[in-house]
Amino acid sequence: MSRFGRGVSFAGYNDWRMPTKEELRSLVYCSNGTPASVAWDNSCSNGGKAGDYQRPTINLQAFPNTPSAWFWSASPHAYGGGNAWSVNFGYGYDGSNFEYGGGSVRLVRSGQ
Repeated sequence: MSRFGRGVSFAGYNDWRMPTKEELRSLVYCSNGTPASVAWDNSCSNGGKAGDYQRPTINLQAFPNTPSAWFWSASPHAYGGGNAWSVNFGYGYDGSNFEYGGGSVRLVRSGQ
């Protein structure tokens, strides 16, 4: 999974890569006040009313047009071959998914 960003040229840069699970998790924003660290293990509805938060669970000014979907990370899942960690911006939590399944990718720059 981590090779997806290699060779991608965008906005004049070619040092793009897939983010780690921790980098993706740092983007979770729960508009109802649920701390992101709580949402990672449950969802933004933990600590607030179920469904009482903005979806997608990300800062929409910084990341407009982000779908409420799973986003892949470059972090492999230790408990299952062929699995990788991903973050769900529909609910604000992370989880392990088969690498062969569908999902979105948000690349980050290595040079930063």
